[in-house]
Amino acid sequence: MADDIPAKNYLLDTLILAIEVRARIRALDLLVDTAQELIRENEKAEAARLLAFVIAHPRSKAATRARAEKHFLQLEAEICPRAIVEAKEYAASSTLEDVVVDLLEATISDI
Repeated sequence: MADDIPAKNYLLDTLILAIEVRARIRALDLLVDTAQELIRENEKAEAARLLAFVIAHPRSKAATRARAEKHFLQLEAEICPRAIVEAKEYAASSTLEDVVVDLLEATISDI
């Protein structure tokens, strides 16, 4: 997993920058990239939360939403149904800023 840390840090740094410059559409795309990295790290429930958020967000571009839906459908077959329900609930009750803060807090606690 140590080889994955630079990639994950790059994604998080870019995500923070996107939020700071209010590039929300780019931030949503980066959330899908981050979810893919989480899937590789076997953090599938967390990936499902990010993907559900991107799918539900009204500013997601069609291509971004399609990528998120593809990965989310795969996760639905791999993780417990309760995690899917929780991911959808999280998506419905969170803002983009909430998602980024939660992601950063989770990453810091992993260090």
